[in-house]
Amino acid sequence: MCVSCSEDIDSKINGQWQLKSIEEKGEIFPVDTVFYNFQRGTIFSFTILIPNSSIESITSSGYIYFPSEDQLLISMDTTRHENGVYKNINGDFLKHSGWSDYFNYFEITDINNKHMTLSDNKKTYFFKKY
Repeated sequence: MCVSCSEDIDSKINGQWQLKSIEEKGEIFPVDTVFYNFQRGTIFSFTILIPNSSIESITSSGYIYFPSEDQLLISMDTTRHENGVYKNINGDFLKHSGWSDYFNYFEITDINNKHMTLSDNKKTYFFKKY
């Protein structure tokens, strides 16, 4: 039963999602330049568009896991080059993502083919399928 539930979440979450807003402590903050991309239920990428910059976007990548049918763990790939620089995390990921670490547990509170809502202990993230 859990496998079919997990596959259902895999198929629903697959694709690119535009982060539209974040709710924290009752305040809603609009967002429109951040994208979460989920591929085949295992690969994750985080892209932020940088308007008015010589760099058009910054992309970082990692992995996704489903500890249960309504939970999602995103773990960024923290592999480093010999000089200590991350291979798959670009720019100031923590600042742009709003996360406190390179992994984050989310509760999947709502998902369909157009909208998704994820919550961690402090914030609620509202997405639109892109």
